Amino acid sequence: MPSNQVFSHRTFVALYMCFAICVVNTASADEAARIVNARVGIQGTVKIGCWTPVSFEIAEGNGLQFQPLVRTSDPDGNPVIQQLPIVQVPQASDAPVTVQGLFRPGRTGTSIQLALQNVDQELPLQWVTVLNETAPIKQLRQTTQVWLTIGDQPPFPAASERWNSLLENGVHLIEFEEINNSDSVLPISAEGLDMVDLIAMSAKLTLSVSDSMAIQNWVQRGGRLVLTIGDSFQTFKDGPLADWVPLQPVGAGEVRNLSGLNAAVPGSSPLRILGSMKAAELDEVQGRVLASGITGPLLMRAAYGSGQVTVLAIDLDHNPLANWDYTSLTDFAGILANLSPPWENPSLVKHSKDVASNLSPTGVSDLQTQLVNILDNFSDVQRSSHWRILGWISLFILLIGPLDYFLLHHILKKPKLTWITLPVWIGLASLFATSNATAVNQQPLQLRQVNVVDFDATVSKVRGKSWMNFYSPETSRNEISAQLSPTLSSINFTPVFLRTSFVERPETSFRGMYRDGDFDQGKPSYTISANRDKILNLPSTAWSSGSASCEWEAGCGEVGNSELIVEGTNRISGQLSHSLPFEIHDWFLSFGSFVYYPRGEDLRVLSKDEAVDLESLGSNLLKGVMIGLKQSAIYRERGKRTDASVTRDTYNIYDDDPFLLLRMISFHQAAGGLDYTHLDNQSNAELDLTQLIQQHRAVLFGRIEEPSVSFKIDGKEPASKLNETFIRLIYPVEKKLRNNDAAPDADFLKVVP
Repeated sequence: MPSNQVFSHRTFVALYMCFAICVVNTASADEAARIVNARVGIQGTVKIGCWTPVSFEIAEGNGLQFQPLVRTSDPDGNPVIQQLPIVQVPQASDAPVTVQGLFRPGRTGTSIQLALQNVDQELPLQWVTVLNETAPIKQLRQTTQVWLTIGDQPPFPAASERWNSLLENGVHLIEFEEINNSDSVLPISAEGLDMVDLIAMSAKLTLSVSDSMAIQNWVQRGGRLVLTIGDSFQTFKDGPLADWVPLQPVGAGEVRNLSGLNAAVPGSSPLRILGSMKAAELDEVQGRVLASGITGPLLMRAAYGSGQVTVLAIDLDHNPLANWDYTSLTDFAGILANLSPPWENPSLVKHSKDVASNLSPTGVSDLQTQLVNILDNFSDVQRSSHWRILGWISLFILLIGPLDYFLLHHILKKPKLTWITLPVWIGLASLFATSNATAVNQQPLQLRQVNVVDFDATVSKVRGKSWMNFYSPETSRNEISAQLSPTLSSINFTPVFLRTSFVERPETSFRGMYRDGDFDQGKPSYTISANRDKILNLPSTAWSSGSASCEWEAGCGEVGNSELIVEGTNRISGQLSHSLPFEIHDWFLSFGSFVYYPRGEDLRVLSKDEAVDLESLGSNLLKGVMIGLKQSAIYRERGKRTDASVTRDTYNIYDDDPFLLLRMISFHQAAGGLDYTHLDNQSNAELDLTQLIQQHRAVLFGRIEEPSVSFKIDGKEPASKLNETFIRLIYPVEKKLRNNDAAPDADFLKVVP
């Protein structure tokens, strides 16, 4: 008995010491590393659904390895944790270690939290909510234009105030002071600029090489750069921007008349200068001239990748442009940004108010939501309609009410039997509902997927984007991974990045990104891996669907040959071909306002290295094809009158044809944009190539039978019910100027007998 008492005391002491050691270790671990100086977005600005930079410092924690984590919400309200690369804190160092990375917020109003996970020891995570020291973090919708200016750029602050007076949160302006070569103020990389729509800067800034490369890659992915040169011709030539900007000034000069800018901005106050002002000499062959002076172009625009660069030959921060009246009827900043201001687009203002007021009767306000609905339409799962469910409910109420009463009171005349019949009716109804639900929903794991791939022959880049929905027959946790398909892998290129994440839903309704609220602590969380190629522990419930998206980019070699020429008009001529290892089906070529297509059904397949002469193709107006424009005429014999009518198709937001939807996403502005579809195209704005085909680029659109990306669920590829891949080849078009001094052709005005 005494020995047992001693043993129990010793056991108690040992357990107490173990508990104390665990508490001390936990406390020391918490005190060993602290998160300080956290910064999110660009000057505290975050755009929902866009990849966003985050940075902070790790204080103390010497000699330890940490996995930095960022926690936010996805559109469904599930906590999503983004892993950042593992950081090693030096053994003996007083300086804090800086951590930088990217994450993707999925819902407005959600908190952004940081934590450090000890790699060598599993300890409870201590989440720290990021707070801006001066103001709350500003979370923007994707419909908000984010303009980033470096240095003094007078047109843009004035324009942002005017835009926002008509369109709430229409423009958000981020202003940076002038920088020098030793400072880098831009985010980590071009991916960190994902939320930015426009950058305006002067060529006199001596950007660092890393910042120049970030801007270059950002423009290639669809960004818009406004560059003013003025008296900084030599600074531009000696800087890193000169290595890639498509509009290269050919020299330094002077201008004495700015009436060309007044002509480009109708209703503007006159620009007058005394003497002359420094200006760069621009070559009109390099791009599209927007405003011209006496000695040459003043304002030009050219395409670069999927984006565009606008160059102004003079400085904006010098008079008379510095003090120009920017309250004119036409906005100069809108011309520089190549955007239609809201006062010229009343439907945009009305649409914005309707969306903000939740007045969309269909629940679809963006083309991205229509794409999500297509992916979520599993034909094997024949769900009952709302009317059918209401009918069964009405029948059940009728059964347990009047029919049961009539049976027991008038036929059996035993009302007390209701204590038996009621449970029987409930049991039979439950059995019927359960068996019917099982028969309808018990389908195997399957997915629906849509892909788009851009091959850009002008910058030797290939980019892709994929969306996938899968049907889950059971409640589970899934690992989602994505990799390039063997067909694309056979092409000689190396991916620059591949990132997998949730699918955005730009709506204010249920499961939308614009529902204000934090993530639900009761919902299961999931994790995106540090290199963003996997989603870990994605929760899915039985008989429901889950989703994932993937973006990737790579450098590539030659994708085809083209000898396309435009001379004076909006029509092109020449030949083209592609050298990709697959056939392109249902293809057409778009340039300017026209679309070119094969005349016969047997010619709608374009094989590898097959040359196409544009003279053999039919042509039509691009907008007419996009909106289904039809013209008819009725001839009347007696009155000798002709009645003509023009009709167009009404856009169907319930159409489940991915070809028509991706074609609309690709040329939404050409079809009339919001005025025609009554839908935004903000989530996939970089996929709209309408402005690209106005900048000496031709786009071949078609589909291929091979998927571009293979999604795996728990290491296996499920059966695919839909897997459409659409390809877009971007070709350069040479601008050939007419020689007005050339001698006339020998057959000119020749009389034919």
